[in-house]
Amino acid sequence: LSLAGIYRPGRAPLIGLLKSGQPLPIPLEGLLNLIHVADAARAIGWLMMAENPRPLYLLSDGQPVKRGQFYRYIAAKCGVEEPRFVKPDGSDSRSQRATDKCVNSRLFWRDSGMQPLYRDYREGLEKALETL
Repeated sequence: LSLAGIYRPGRAPLIGLLKSGQPLPIPLEGLLNLIHVADAARAIGWLMMAENPRPLYLLSDGQPVKRGQFYRYIAAKCGVEEPRFVKPDGSDSRSQRATDKCVNSRLFWRDSGMQPLYRDYREGLEKALETL
């Protein structure tokens, strides 16, 4: 099971930088693929019980979002200034992970017969941001 970026109550990517007003070192237009921890846990449970699972599943909520849009949404929800963005340092391993990929998890959701509890980052972040 290859998981997209996991978030949960009390944890959202780069929230500390965002709240402190520091620029975010991310590609503004790059896609962000996410999965709520509750959906990841359910997926692991299903996979452990599956009789004939495939050798690999990709797992995300299936709703990739542009990074700039994602962080603007969080800033608005947290009541902080709109984020500033800077080009990531190419030598930083995080910038290598911040690419423009779209995770296709339809195979997992079809095989498992489940649907995500949190269909996109907006639904999942409502609770996650309450504790930040």
